[in-house]
Amino acid sequence: LASDGMATTNSEVQIVGGDYRAKLGESPVWINGELVFIDVVAKEICTLRDGTVRRAQLPKMPGSIVPSSKGGFLAALAVDADGSGGQLRRVVLRYDDTGTLEADTSKEFFCNVLDAQVHRPLADKPGERQCLNDGKCDARGRVWVGSKVLSRPDMDARYVQAGPDTPTGSENDESNASSAHFSPSGDAPPAGALFCVEPAFSFRNGSMVKVGVAGAVAEVGGVWTSNGIAWSPVGDTMYYADSPRRRVEAYDFDAESGLLRNGRVFARMPDDVGVPDGMCVDEGGGVWVCVWDAGKVVRYVPDGEGNAKLDRTIAFPCSRPTSCCFGGADGTTLFVTSCSLDTTVDADAKDMSADEPTAGGVFAIDVGVKGVPVHAAAF
Repeated sequence: LASDGMATTNSEVQIVGGDYRAKLGESPVWINGELVFIDVVAKEICTLRDGTVRRAQLPKMPGSIVPSSKGGFLAALAVDADGSGGQLRRVVLRYDDTGTLEADTSKEFFCNVLDAQVHRPLADKPGERQCLNDGKCDARGRVWVGSKVLSRPDMDARYVQAGPDTPTGSENDESNASSAHFSPSGDAPPAGALFCVEPAFSFRNGSMVKVGVAGAVAEVGGVWTSNGIAWSPVGDTMYYADSPRRRVEAYDFDAESGLLRNGRVFARMPDDVGVPDGMCVDEGGGVWVCVWDAGKVVRYVPDGEGNAKLDRTIAFPCSRPTSCCFGGADGTTLFVTSCSLDTTVDADAKDMSADEPTAGGVFAIDVGVKGVPVHAAAF
């Protein structure tokens, strides 16, 4: 990948939220003048306004949140006590008279996503526990949310070492193959998946209510750690990452039908260290990607021929930036969450905070370009 030399040092990155540090900050979204995000490991939903972080407990481990056009957020929550399973539930935030943040999850749930009736590999591979991970909404209000396999703590290192493009079948021509044709290890395809949740109606408690119906996205194939999900400014391209593959994929996207086609590699991580995590897109078509374990956020721009050019690199004072979004008064502030302790896969994972005092912080930097609009779920 070529670079035009644009680089930003971490001296331009500001930590916001004071001394607040998340264990595993994720899924930031700017809405109604404040930043809303989650701490996956602490099972919290958080808000950041005027430099103050407020936190509210969630009943189960969250993987992501998306705003809902019907009010509040839809949270991808675990079902089981061990953090596995996954369904979408509404979360309504409110502040009490003292300014304490409260999260009401008593409303109806909308969709069981990690269900063997929805995704057959859950029944075929019961030993591979999964949870829901990153999620976003398209312009039509569908919720796209992927899963993460929890039961193999050695997976990430093994997957990366095997390389990004080891074919599993006869499709050796990468330009004609989607991610479904590649598995960076010799094993069978992983049981994880990307799901699309469409709005539908269901008869519940004596009345018709709007719910969601989930389906696994066959064009993406089996995944280990579903991440990213973002759309080009005109909405005709979807960007996606299965993190251990160390690449960002692009798919032609039909907004009307929600169908994907022409899966291809858009960009590979520029160095030997780090995997792609959360991402967002700006009005100029730039794709901003958090690089977990590399301490940076990179911006790729399409070159007009379906490939990417590395346009900008922003260094961060911690090694694990996790996800990003645009916001602020002018819409040009890039907010970035980060991780200090991720025990979702490995219960004995190292706490990074001793070596990295800013790990888990929320960061902000004005990048001089606005992000594309954030869409809300239709249900």
